[in-house]
Amino acid sequence: MSAETTTASRSELAAVLRPFAVVFAAWRGLTRQHFLYTLLFGLAWAAADVIVFWQDTLAAPMRPLSQIAWVVVTRSFASFATMLTVVIADRVTPTRLPRWLP
Repeated sequence: MSAETTTASRSELAAVLRPFAVVFAAWRGLTRQHFLYTLLFGLAWAAADVIVFWQDTLAAPMRPLSQIAWVVVTRSFASFATMLTVVIADRVTPTRLPRWLP
């Protein structure tokens, strides 16, 4: 292996690993407050989904608790993914310019 091949391989590896480094850095920056708000958002989202879209299902004599639990879990995972996406986007965007009032 020549020195050029090794250098190119290292730069390619660094380019591949850079997005993972950004995600891990954003993950380390999360606080308990982020997780609390995300959990509350996920539960509110699941409650709204169950109440609004499943009124007929909930009015039935047999309530499908497994389906309701599935909605709560999937909405919680989705809210955590949304939170991580927002934190990563906030980290990678440049600093905000001052806003001037019209």
